[in-house]
Amino acid sequence: MPADPRTTVAVATIVLALLPSGSGCSSSAEPERQATMAVLGLDARPVNETCVGSVEPPEVLSRHPCIDPATLRPTSSLVPYGVRAPLWSDGADKNRYIALPEGASFAVSERGGWELPPGGVLVKEFELGGRRLETRFVTRDASGTYRFYTYAFLDGQHDARLLTDGAEIPLESSTWTVPSEAQCDQCHNRAAGRVLGLQTGQLDRPWTYSSTGREADQLETLKAIGFVKGLEPAPLVFPDLEDETVPVEARARAYLHVNCSTCHRPRGVATSIMDLRSHVDVRGMGVCMTYPMFSDPTGADGRLLVPGEPDRSILFHRATTVDPLLRMPPVGRATIDPLGAQLLRRWIEEMPACN
Repeated sequence: MPADPRTTVAVATIVLALLPSGSGCSSSAEPERQATMAVLGLDARPVNETCVGSVEPPEVLSRHPCIDPATLRPTSSLVPYGVRAPLWSDGADKNRYIALPEGASFAVSERGGWELPPGGVLVKEFELGGRRLETRFVTRDASGTYRFYTYAFLDGQHDARLLTDGAEIPLESSTWTVPSEAQCDQCHNRAAGRVLGLQTGQLDRPWTYSSTGREADQLETLKAIGFVKGLEPAPLVFPDLEDETVPVEARARAYLHVNCSTCHRPRGVATSIMDLRSHVDVRGMGVCMTYPMFSDPTGADGRLLVPGEPDRSILFHRATTVDPLLRMPPVGRATIDPLGAQLLRRWIEEMPACN
């Protein structure tokens, strides 16, 4: 059967230009893009007739039209993707996927946020130590309404059940908390754009596509298959949090953006006035030498952030405690991220003043 001319993308040589760095997350453009990527990651946009946002989720994962019942993994109608600076989720490994209806594409905001089009679906799988924990969905129906739901592997690995009220999965040394639909909606709030992680500066990286075995520039591939159109260069490129060649401040600010700013931003759902988005300068964050609105958990005349003194900085304390009444974010983690804690401590220790 001949290829569909509407979806076929010619494999072509792409010489990638270095994007300019932004003033927030990274002071240097990504070194990976200095290399020449020989081909696109995919030859064509996958055919998708069943994995759409209007689907009513079945009771078990194996019956979901976006999932292959034999493997309990997303079908070939979904496209995998990766981000540069992932959210900390208690050390879990995550696989991410996109499905869009025929002809649909993401709209992109001025600051590089991607808006899921009506009919679109996002899937994220969570695994820890080889054990499957959850498969989460973000969907948007034809009317533009978002829905967030998850399937949890509560009774072994043979299938997962749809949960609406959350649950807990006992692990060897901790407990994995499955969020409720209401908790998902709280993080995926309107001020944060509903879709988290899908930003030009997060997607601006190489990616290896298992269906073709090719490594290619992810943004160029998504553009070529029509998932995004008219894409402008990222206003800032998120750094690899482990890259020691990137300044500590840029990596710490990226960490706060990914893990905290979905709630702590203008019109966000948090009660505080902090703005932890990475492009905001330190004075504009509303944290430096600022008294907390509520109690001081440091017990040391703490402020939200004290330059040079992480142990007096409530921002650092909240991000590095496991106390369920104090930890931030309150949902999605029960353990401390060692890399994140190190970055925040070093950033605050090296900060000379509130500027």
